[in-house]
Amino acid sequence: MGNHEQLIHSIREKLFPIGDDIRFVPGQARIQPSVASGRLIRLWRIRNTAD
Repeated sequence: MGNHEQLIHSIREKLFPIGDDIRFVPGQARIQPSVASGRLIRLWRIRNTAD
């Protein structure tokens, strides 16, 4: 199991640069089964502005 810092680093360094034309299929049921990367990144940034 990883830690919070590793997760945040991976999101910022690996997911953000991918672009808006990629779709993610998350392992969690809290968001749509498939979501565009641009939308996911915007939602994540809004919810994590304290970082």
